[in-house]
Amino acid sequence: MYESNHEEADTRALVHILHALKYSSLGMVYTGDTDVIVILLTNFHVIKEMNPAADIWISFKAGKVTKMIYLNKLVTTLGTTACKAMALFHAFTGSDSTSSFKFKGKRSCCMLMHEVPSLLETFGSIVDTPFQISPSLLEVASNFVCKLYSNHSCQHDDVDHLRLMLFSQMTRDVERIPQQVML
Repeated sequence: MYESNHEEADTRALVHILHALKYSSLGMVYTGDTDVIVILLTNFHVIKEMNPAADIWISFKAGKVTKMIYLNKLVTTLGTTACKAMALFHAFTGSDSTSSFKFKGKRSCCMLMHEVPSLLETFGSIVDTPFQISPSLLEVASNFVCKLYSNHSCQHDDVDHLRLMLFSQMTRDVERIPQQVML
C-alpha cells in the first residue's frame, strides 16, 4: 500500500478500500460514523473507475444495531450527481466539523434536498471542478436555506429577508438584529 499521510481515520478508510480493491472485487468497511459513508459515496465513481467489478458493503453500527449497507445499490438509488454532491451537502448541512442549521436536523435537510435539484447539481459540479466555483452557488444555497426555514405559505428567496422575518417574529425590535449578510 502507498504511504499515506491522512491523519483522519475517516479518509483513511477510502485509501484502505482502494488498496483492497486492487486484489479483490469485494470490499467491506466497518464503521459507526456517517462521515465514512459520505466519503465512500462521494468517491464511488473513483472506486468504480479503478475496479469496475467492485462490490462494497458497509457494516454500520449505531448503538446496539448493526446494519449492512450495500453501497452499490445505494449509489444506484441516489444517482451519480447526488453521490458526488454528498460530501459538500453533508458539510453544508452539518457534520463532525461544521455546525448544523439551528432546529433543522440532517433528516429535514435530506428530505428537502430533492426539492432543490439545482443544489445537488451545483455541489456535484464543484466536486468535478474544485477550483472553479459556480456563480450560481450562492443563489442555490440561499434558495435551499430559505426553503428549509420558511413555511410553505410564505416563500422567500433572500436569506436576509427571511432572517429579518424570523427575527421579528421572536422580538418586535428589528433594530436589535445584527447588521451582516448571512450567506
